Amino acid sequence: AAKAYKKSYPDLAVQALSQTITHLTRAGRFRQAADREKEIAQIYQHDLQDLRKACESLERAAD
Repeated sequence: AAKAYKKSYPDLAVQALSQTITHLTRAGRFRQAADREKEIAQIYQHDLQDLRKACESLERAAD
């Protein structure tokens, strides 16, 4: 779903990716969750021009 929303509705892409992160984390798939968090950071940086939220996402990915 996130790919479909990415260009036209970046805020919805972030929501979809956040839900995916929740499920991946519960399943213990932390590396994949971190990759999705990096995707969120890119959306915030490039599409939504919100550097603060992009940095927060990258920090969560590092955890």
